[in-house]
Amino acid sequence: MTTQRWLNIAAILTAALILLALFAAWRSAHPRPLTAEEIRERTAAEINRIEARAAEMERNASTP
Repeated sequence: MTTQRWLNIAAILTAALILLALFAAWRSAHPRPLTAEEIRERTAAEINRIEARAAEMERNASTP
């Protein structure tokens, strides 16, 4: 292959990598919205955490 061909391939690959980097940066700045299942899981975990904390506080309050 000629030098010109190699330069063209390098330019195309460079452009593709730049586009990939731009997409990755955009995607990290604009994450996809949570699904209903993810919201349910997070809510259940938070409820469990709050209930565990409340039970601990009740145990601590009942001991003199």
